[in-house]
Amino acid sequence: MVNDSIGGTCVSMPVVDLAIGRRLGYPLKLALAREHVFWRWDDGRSPPMNFNNAGRGLRSDPDEFYRSWPRPITDEDLKHREFLVSLTPAEELAVFLAARGHCLMANGRYKDALEAYRAAADRHPPATAYRIFIAEANAALNPPILVQPGAPRNPWANFGMPEPPMPRR
Repeated sequence: MVNDSIGGTCVSMPVVDLAIGRRLGYPLKLALAREHVFWRWDDGRSPPMNFNNAGRGLRSDPDEFYRSWPRPITDEDLKHREFLVSLTPAEELAVFLAARGHCLMANGRYKDALEAYRAAADRHPPATAYRIFIAEANAALNPPILVQPGAPRNPWANFGMPEPPMPRR
């Protein structure tokens, strides 16, 4: 997530705006660019207007801007209904579940992160990012067993155990 702001991120700042705007009855929705969250005015009648305040001030950029910022979005990416669409409430929840998963991963709580990512994927099945996060959490939970080249092979060391004594002949 891009954070060039003082005091908030693209995951936290749009939530504040949505909470206030929705309370006032405005048709506000979350939307995603690759590695960025923003909000949009989407009344279902006119083209949505994008807004971003996770930086310095409030910006309003068209979808074309987000096709290349902060990371490129391809035509293939758009087929998954993940980027540059107004999210449903369940899909919005998926964004926050994934953010929770990221915090859990950063704190070494891989099993809990895996649960958060799976819950996110359940709420937004076409999104590919959540499947990638699940794979990363699985890899953290089940690291590969590595043997140093040229080192004596001790499979027990992978489990924190000393090599068992060799039987006498």
